[in-house]
Amino acid sequence: MTTITYALAQFFLISLFSGAGAIMASGLTKREWLEDALIWLGCACMGGCFIAVVLLISVKVAEL
Repeated sequence: MTTITYALAQFFLISLFSGAGAIMASGLTKREWLEDALIWLGCACMGGCFIAVVLLISVKVAEL
């Protein structure tokens, strides 16, 4: 289970930093930057949750 947690944390951080870099490089205003950052954070969280569910299902199936 520790490997799954580590993989999820790594995925989340990569998504977060790549999104933040793309947003900063785009030259948006402060308000637009904040809106895009919140959207990217939400997408990273949803992607992390989806991968968590898939990995947990895979682990449970493998235990059967």
